Amino acid sequence: MAAPAPPGELDRLGAAKNLPAGSVRLRYYGPQAVIDAKWKYTQDRLSAAIPGVRFRAGASYRFPIDPKTIPETEDSFQKAAIGIPEMSIFNFGGASRSQGHIFFSPIIPMSGKELVRAQGVFTQAFKDLGLPPPAAIGGWSWYKRNLVLLFNMPVTKDPAQNRRMRENYSKLVKLSAANGWGEYRVGPAFMDEIADTFSFNNHALRRFQETLKDAIDPNGILAPGKSGIWPKQYRGNRA
Repeated sequence: MAAPAPPGELDRLGAAKNLPAGSVRLRYYGPQAVIDAKWKYTQDRLSAAIPGVRFRAGASYRFPIDPKTIPETEDSFQKAAIGIPEMSIFNFGGASRSQGHIFFSPIIPMSGKELVRAQGVFTQAFKDLGLPPPAAIGGWSWYKRNLVLLFNMPVTKDPAQNRRMRENYSKLVKLSAANGWGEYRVGPAFMDEIADTFSFNNHALRRFQETLKDAIDPNGILAPGKSGIWPKQYRGNRA
């Protein structure tokens, strides 16, 4: 597998184009004095830890929002963050530009070293599969101890292309598991496949979940197969 570009090289290229190695967008809510204090504290902490860090203050709103101040923006996350009810956020991932998508979403440890390693693993994997270079969304830090990467796998009207997408998705799942990375979320068609990657101690986790399933739902009528957890009458069909 080809090694990813060393961090020093990425820093050099970024500096040449005035691009940061990474960025984060923070939002603060509350009284103005509290927001000001949080913003100053953020700048103080990050300035002490990251040489050359830059800050940019975004828009500020007062609630309830005056309709005249609602921003004209295509950023669906920004609209949701300030409480504007609208549906464009469901286009996240490119659904508006295709017929749908399936996110391949590995979870990795929260470290820069692991993020760079994952970048190298998946960049090479996409190349081997004949796919365009991956544009990972993230890693999202929704959780305290891990990062979530999102790779868009588009669904189209072409059955052959969708078949290849599913095959590639399965290959990426196996590659992710081989590196010790699980999945953040998955569509129903792949739930069994993902559940099967959590195989420690002869699938101890799944056996425990099945024990609970049999105790709580002995007739298997509640979402059979959800998250790869099947009622006992269907388990014999598992490959």
